[in-house]
Amino acid sequence: MLGALKALRNKIAKEDKLPAFVVFSDATLLDMCRKRPRTYDEMLSVSGVGYVKMGRYGERFLSIFAGEGLDIKQPANITDAEKESYYGQLELSDEPIGVSQIANSINNEFMKLG
Repeated sequence: MLGALKALRNKIAKEDKLPAFVVFSDATLLDMCRKRPRTYDEMLSVSGVGYVKMGRYGERFLSIFAGEGLDIKQPANITDAEKESYYGQLELSDEPIGVSQIANSINNEFMKLG
């Protein structure tokens, strides 16, 4: 399972021209393996998965669990208002971020595990 998650992470990182850890850290992938999320809400409970990353990558990672024979429970005919409740709580920016911002974000995630 972890191998499949890492392969998907590497594929996404290559597509988006990002370091793999920016997509999801190893700690996040390990938490996914432990929790085996099947729904949007379960995916959001994984350490390191917030609204933005759920919106960008969540369905692709959930599909790995579906490939293992799990039934992913997705909302049927999800409305724009429902999508807003998942993804609309954060403002996205096209501004590049610096390495120090990435490092601070990673440190904050580790502090949560702490």
